[in-house]
Amino acid sequence: MKLMNKILFTLSIFLSCHLLESCHTKEMNADIEEEKAYFMYSEILPKFYHGEGISLSEFVKRELKYPKAKGCIEGKVYVRFLVDRNGHTSEFEVVKGISDEADKNAIEVVRKMTFKTGIENGKAVDSWIIVPIAFE
Repeated sequence: MKLMNKILFTLSIFLSCHLLESCHTKEMNADIEEEKAYFMYSEILPKFYHGEGISLSEFVKRELKYPKAKGCIEGKVYVRFLVDRNGHTSEFEVVKGISDEADKNAIEVVRKMTFKTGIENGKAVDSWIIVPIAFE
């Protein structure tokens, strides 16, 4: 009897997982077909692209302005933003900051960035990403 209960329990778990997976897949496909689908994690993530061929870290070093506040401000500001289907950035939000002035400077750097768009099912999609901007 215990063996039969274990088998039934295992079978019910398997079927539940299978049904949930198929529902999740259908929901994802429906989201992709909508005009305004956003992805936190797309198959191919957005990639920083600057026409001059410089890296993200080089771009940040070149564009970042350090706060004029007294004392030495160090740390990372994490900026979350949307990369649209054309590679443009918008909807900036500081997820974790270190000071008001540093946070504003980090957002200004991110505003200047352009990206190769994220890809999902072979199509360009709007994707959310988070970039750390280091103040050292």
